Amino acid sequence: MKLKIKFSIVLFIVFGFLIVSCDKNDASESTSHIQFLLVDAPGDYKEVNIDIIDLQVNSLVDEEGWISLDNVNTGVYDLIELTGGSSALLFEDDLPAGYMNQIRIILGNQNSVKLMDDDENDENDVEISLNTPSAQQSGLKLNLHTELIAGVDYTFIFDWDADKSIVKAGNSGTYNLKPVIRVATEANSGAVNGRVADMEETEENADPLPLGGAIVTLFSGDTEIASATANDLGLFVIHGVAPGTYKAKLALSGYEDSEFTADFDVVLGVSTDLGTLFLTKSNS
Repeated sequence: MKLKIKFSIVLFIVFGFLIVSCDKNDASESTSHIQFLLVDAPGDYKEVNIDIIDLQVNSLVDEEGWISLDNVNTGVYDLIELTGGSSALLFEDDLPAGYMNQIRIILGNQNSVKLMDDDENDENDVEISLNTPSAQQSGLKLNLHTELIAGVDYTFIFDWDADKSIVKAGNSGTYNLKPVIRVATEANSGAVNGRVADMEETEENADPLPLGGAIVTLFSGDTEIASATANDLGLFVIHGVAPGTYKAKLALSGYEDSEFTADFDVVLGVSTDLGTLFLTKSNS
């Protein structure tokens, strides 16, 4: 009798594992693993705080079918912190495979900007509320136009350009948020990374002097593709670059603009490391 009971228990456990395994296989055959990441190409601000309260997706081509995602990492994000390879994970989960047309980022009321010290409106280091009427009413609609293939992992990168997104309203002291966001998909793109340093200081010291705030712009021929700003360590990353051949230029106040780098290739699913790129102080 005991032998029969033990055999029944083992059979039940094995059967349970088979069910779980089948469920996982069935899920992988009908879903795609999705990540939404937030990164920044920052502007000349101390802080740019964005209040994200919801993410919605739409698989249709009209205004019907918007669905709020579960498990969204809502909260206030300082875009200035999301540079040099840093990112914020807004969402990660499995979603049904199929066509994904658009995503909508819904913002709350806690959007603000903190200006640099030399700005006349920043004497007390205060945060200035950003006016975001359209974003609060209907959200920021971003085109994805992606066919999600079952069993494939996708990372969508929201590259938010803080510099172009903040608009001062005349002399009123009011600032408006007009988001400029580039969307890229790591499933069909690569990336470019590197470091920016001071040429003269590097020659005098063993360790390169990092140049935070340097702007690295990517070109395909004469066409500007994307840009990123180096963080305090001089590090930069340009996400979501389509496979192809590119060159780059550097710029920073007080330094001579660089010449184009040599052509380099970006390949699918790989971050191309440009190493350390140098700038020389201007004579003026």
